[in-house]
Formats: sequence, structure tokens, C-alpha cells
Amino acid sequence: MGIWIAGEAILWQLGFFTLPAAVYDDWLRENDRLAVSATGTVEKLENTAYGIRLVLKDNSVSCRGIVRVPRRLLVSLKETKEWKIGNRVRVTGELSHFSLPGNPGEFDVRGYYRSQGIDYMVEGENAEMVEASVDLPREFLAGLRRTGRENISRVTGEEDA
Repeated sequence: MGIWIAGEAILWQLGFFTLPAAVYDDWLRENDRLAVSATGTVEKLENTAYGIRLVLKDNSVSCRGIVRVPRRLLVSLKETKEWKIGNRVRVTGELSHFSLPGNPGEFDVRGYYRSQGIDYMVEGENAEMVEASVDLPREFLAGLRRTGRENISRVTGEEDA
């Protein structure tokens, strides 16, 4: 029994287990928006019509002197700087929950993002690069994806792509 518990403790320290998002929900009520400063590593990025969306991992979120460590954050930025996967960034903005379904059968946005390990959303007002490191293999694959998307859009037109 003791070996099993020691094994779980080692796996938890290595990051194979994470605390459920509900552990963090005590500091953010349902419809609150908190001014925060979040630091994390860019894991995924996507250009949208409204700006850029980043998924950050290895996070640290600071609010009112309290530091929390959610699994992942979805950050929406209106400014479109040239970010790369692996960059370490600091974002200031408003942290909030994803919305719950309002009607039976409506898409559960919060459940969808939680299943991807993303606990909260930050609407970023300001973002700066803390460390310019790049995850070359993942950045290469993201570049292939972007190039493929652009080629398909060019050939088929934006609506059909």
C-alpha cells in the first residue's frame, strides 16, 4: 500500500496528475471577471478575425497577491504580435469562467474546454514576451498547418475553405 501511494506521489510531482479545476473555483465566482497578470508558455496559437488566441501551459496567475496555477489558459488578444510556440509570455487582462449552457441541449463551452485541460479564459489587454524560446518541432508543424490552411483558402475561396 505504501509503495502505491509513493508511486502516485512521484507521478503527481512529474505532472501526470493535476488538480481538478474545481479546486480553483473558490476564488472566482460564476459571473466575476478578475483583473489578473498571467505568465505561461505558448502551447497553441490561432489567428482569428478578432485577433489572436493563445493556449498557455505552465501557468502562474496572480490576482490580489494570490498566485494560482491552473492547468491551461485560453488567452484572447486583439493585438497580433508575432508569437511562436514555446514563447514565454506575460499577459494582463480579465480572467473569467467559460459560460455554462443556458438551455437544455445547448453546447457546453465550459465542459468542452475543461476536457481539453483549459480552466479559464483571459481577455488580454496587454501582452509581452518574457522569454523568446521556441519549441521548434511544434512550431514547424503549426507552420505547415497555417500554410495548408492558406493554400486551401486561396484555391477554394474563403467561404468554401
